[in-house]
Amino acid sequence: MGFFSFKKKSKITIHKQESDWVNQTFKLLISGLGIERNNHKQIKFSREFFPNTFAGSNTLIKAIIIDLTNILELNDVNIKYDIQEDLRDIYGVEFETTGNLFECSLDYDENCYQLHIANSIVNESHRLVYCLIKEFSLIKLNEVAKDYDFNVDPGMFVYLVGIYLGFGVILAQNLADIRSYEDGDYRVNKTYISEMPLELMAFSLAYNSKLIGLDKPSWIGELPKPIDQFYQDSIELMEENDLFNITSDDIRVWNSFYQADTHYNKYEFEEANEILKNIDTSFSTIKIQSEVAESIGYNYLRMNNFEKSREYFQLAKELDPMNGYSISNLGYVLLRLGEIEDSRELNELALTFKLNINSYIYRNIALYHLMKNELVESEKFFDLALDFDDNNVDYLEYHYAELLIAKGEIDKAKKYLRISIKKKEKEGINLMNRIDNDN
Repeated sequence: MGFFSFKKKSKITIHKQESDWVNQTFKLLISGLGIERNNHKQIKFSREFFPNTFAGSNTLIKAIIIDLTNILELNDVNIKYDIQEDLRDIYGVEFETTGNLFECSLDYDENCYQLHIANSIVNESHRLVYCLIKEFSLIKLNEVAKDYDFNVDPGMFVYLVGIYLGFGVILAQNLADIRSYEDGDYRVNKTYISEMPLELMAFSLAYNSKLIGLDKPSWIGELPKPIDQFYQDSIELMEENDLFNITSDDIRVWNSFYQADTHYNKYEFEEANEILKNIDTSFSTIKIQSEVAESIGYNYLRMNNFEKSREYFQLAKELDPMNGYSISNLGYVLLRLGEIEDSRELNELALTFKLNINSYIYRNIALYHLMKNELVESEKFFDLALDFDDNNVDYLEYHYAELLIAKGEIDKAKKYLRISIKKKEKEGINLMNRIDNDN
């Protein structure tokens, strides 16, 4: 993919790579958050949307957190925060630094989100709400999609999530923050410039407007200069170069993925498949058809219907031979069906795709060696799978417990079976019951 630019009559320059990234990211957000979650009116930093913040009845941090929790319907989510002091908080200490200083970060552990907030922004309402919107956007994405990796720097991705959730205007208004003021005997100069380029922010806002069918939004006048002009230029750019390539069929298909995932996350696999099987993919690409078939196969896998699962994984592989997920999952299903040598070839093939599924593939290879009673080799690959895993790989802990039982390490096996049970894996429940009954 070359770094050539789309530039015709408008003043804005967007590289094809950037345009493709925006397109793919919004498709991802449709399938992860659902199109109905895409707010048709922009959320503003006003009393209407932030009543607790403007009422002043709580500390600023707590009030903004309450308001964002309500806006994003995160009332049942455990969110905590702490305030971190640094050199900026010591009066009279002169220092100069380059690069953006720490303002806010987010950790996720054991179903608890921990916000770390710099003391230097706790009383700066616009800066604080800007920072917290970015972190809350990731919390919302993870709560709905359940697979966000908090160990990876979100970079510019978080801005598109925020735009999709309706926070685009607030984010755009705070991309740059340049201030100079007197503090006693000292002059303080603060400069913050976001990593998100103004042109790309404007293009993303315009793309989102096209996505929800909003031709002339009323909030354009609230965008700072030159983002307001870049927004208008982006609309022209998309029309001139046919850059908006999400069709109504795409939206319908990806929104169905979201609805199916909602059931999947509740372990309602039959309901998920009912939605997926009713998707009309006749106007969709082969890649999407393959992904639908792969998803149906995975729901059958979770229902322990391995024959039907194999049928759909094979279909997904035939539709798109580059669908590495279907190849890896087919390899696993063949293991569960006892066809271990056919599985070995598929697992080796899956590794060549260099997708972010190594933990699944290592689980498969470990199970292959376990089924051949090659315990040392099996443990080596289980260790690799566990190193890559963040408790999201289905049946990993269950099969690892099988290895530990084979080695006579019953107490350790129980530890991993508890994780399997927490994932509502019936196999883990049954194996734990057998262990308890034997003892």
